[in-house]
Amino acid sequence: MNTLEFIQKLTEALAWPITVMIAVFVFRKPIVEMIGRVKKVKVAGLEAEVEASDFKETLSANSKKLQSIPAPKPESQEATRFDQLLKISSKTVIVESWKKLEKAISQVLIDLKIELTEEDFKHPIKMLDKFFQLGTSKIDTDVLRNMYLLRNKVVHYEPLRVSAKDAKDYYENTQKILTILKQLDASLFW
Repeated sequence: MNTLEFIQKLTEALAWPITVMIAVFVFRKPIVEMIGRVKKVKVAGLEAEVEASDFKETLSANSKKLQSIPAPKPESQEATRFDQLLKISSKTVIVESWKKLEKAISQVLIDLKIELTEEDFKHPIKMLDKFFQLGTSKIDTDVLRNMYLLRNKVVHYEPLRVSAKDAKDYYENTQKILTILKQLDASLFW
């Protein structure tokens, strides 16, 4: 094998890997954005399912579904806490709001003598499933599931930008759901 044949073989062997590396470099921003929206991946067949809606669309859909519920007026201490959290980060508001919501849901389940396991607290979607099985029509299951998914996007997708308005909307949606949860009792479940 002479030098020219060696260069030809090397070029043939490296053509696709170099092309892929260039494509990844050129399209890195859209690829990173898409990664945050991946719902399902199949490794062997290289298949990925991407969510159609993004953070703002999901948040807006939740707000529309909760529009008929009046927003409670936060106590001054609660409003101060919201402002303090917002100064830290919009994402912090969402994480802390979800924690309050998760705590309230677990309390409703405990009050109704529904057994919760350590696994339910590790994976709150399991706790939500137990809550949904109760069959209350007071809270839209999609809204609660979306609240959880939005929280997950905030926690697990670093490039996601959350505005102060987004944080406020999430917080207000949480407050509306908490109002409903406070009104729940066993007679509301079928």
